[in-house]
Parts: sequence; structure tokens; C-alpha cells
Amino acid sequence: MWALRVAGTDKFDNTLVMAFVTQTRYVSCPAERLRRNMTRGFRVLTLNGEEVEETEIPGILSDQQSFYCGNVSHQQIIQVTPTSARLISVDTQQLIVEWKPPDGKNIGVVACNTSQLFCASGCELYYLEICDGELVLKG
Repeated sequence: MWALRVAGTDKFDNTLVMAFVTQTRYVSCPAERLRRNMTRGFRVLTLNGEEVEETEIPGILSDQQSFYCGNVSHQQIIQVTPTSARLISVDTQQLIVEWKPPDGKNIGVVACNTSQLFCASGCELYYLEICDGELVLKG
């Protein structure tokens, strides 16, 4: 499970991404309700009632398991699935670029921070830099 900030102007994370074996689901808390709760000195997200709703983020694959999903530099979101690493715009929520391991290999292990991504596929290790609108394979 990962927390995301999907609207570029929000100060707080407003979306939870939950990964399951065959799918990825998202729920979001309306920003004004989250701001109202923050001014009272607490943050409460409940999964019933009107507090949280399931949502769609067009650039994110929901029919695959996510190994990692998070906000990265340049107002972008990264999602890593068994088949690819996907860079998504926070502002438009659309896919910017997708990187896939060569020869149709699958990704098995991932480590990521706001500017770097490491993916292992079998005995191969790939290092990618997260740039503005691109994933750059290094080495």
C-alpha cells in the first residue's frame, strides 16, 4: 500500500494505492475534506461512508499487480508492475513514458526513490534515472 499526492496543488497525500496479486486499486479522499480534517489536528481516512471513494487514474495500470507506486520528482508518479515501469503526470494523470525490460523479461524486484529506479529481472539489474518526462536507462 502506498500513499500518493495526485492533485499537484495539494499539500497532503490524497490517494491510497493498494496492490493485490492480480490487480491494483485506488481510493481517494476529497481534498477539501482532508484539509478540513487537518485543520482540526487529525487525519482520518475511513473506508466506509463518504470519507473515501474508489477512483481511477488513467495512466496507471489497474489490471496488474504493482511492485511500487509513488510520487517522484518533476510532479510525476511512477508505477512499477511485473512488465514495466510507467511514469505518469500528476497534473493530467496520463501516461508520459513506459520502460520495459528487454526481450520480454519480467521485473521481479524493485527499489525506488524520487529520482532513481532499480529493477531486477532474473540475474539482470537495471538502473534508471527519473527525469522530467523520461526514464533514462544508465549503464
